[in-house]
Amino acid sequence: MTSLIHTAVTGPVATLTLDSPHNRNALSTALIEELLAALAAANADPAARVIVLDHTGPVFSSGADLKETAAAASGPPGTQPEPGSGGGEHGRRGTPGTQPEPVSGGGEHGRRGSSIPVGRLGEVLA
Repeated sequence: MTSLIHTAVTGPVATLTLDSPHNRNALSTALIEELLAALAAANADPAARVIVLDHTGPVFSSGADLKETAAAASGPPGTQPEPGSGGGEHGRRGTPGTQPEPVSGGGEHGRRGSSIPVGRLGEVLA
């Protein structure tokens, strides 16, 4: 099976690259599992002080993998997520205000990005 996430560490920078351009890097279960594993490995690497998320293809990510979601929704009874459990269009993960605040990337051109300081990454993965 081909990896959906590629990792490269250069000096203090760990770069994780989403590599599923055929579906515009849609967040499938497999991609999310690989991404979480790569984030945990980068967080555990004492040489990595910064984690950069990159992508292949024309877009970073198209969002949720709707084909996978539709297939799961049409599956056997009992396989659909319960409302409010974090799955489905109305589900929420966590309690508002309990997640760490992202750090704005600002930048000289007014572009904004979000990142989580590596020191707090363990809190996000926990």
